[in-house]
Amino acid sequence: MYSNTGNHFFSFLKSLTVFTFFLGLIVISVFNLFPGIAMPSKAIAVFIILYVITAVGHYLLILANQRSPQKRIILTIISITLKLFIYAVFAFLLILADKPNATGNVVLFFTLYIFYTVFELSISYLMLTQKE
Repeated sequence: MYSNTGNHFFSFLKSLTVFTFFLGLIVISVFNLFPGIAMPSKAIAVFIILYVITAVGHYLLILANQRSPQKRIILTIISITLKLFIYAVFAFLLILADKPNATGNVVLFFTLYIFYTVFELSISYLMLTQKE
């Protein structure tokens, strides 16, 4: 497994930061190309929550990868369950916090959620298939 968890996690954080930066540029560009569509009011909060939860979820995966297969499965399921619960609560809070712009905020959130999930799955797959 990983003998140097800290280095792998910081490498992941660098990749996640670069990914978030470029994804942010893409989002800003899209909303500037289509001036009739307003930038969602909670866009920064959406980026922050997805960044933090993706980082914490990946760290839990790294910890799970260092344990026995049974504990790895349990920790992975717990991580996925917690993330889904937190995302559901966040989406609900987005709706409550800004009802007039709720649709734009939630559409942005779920669109970015897909991108962050694909990013995390790609990195996780590489991590799990990496030769020891």
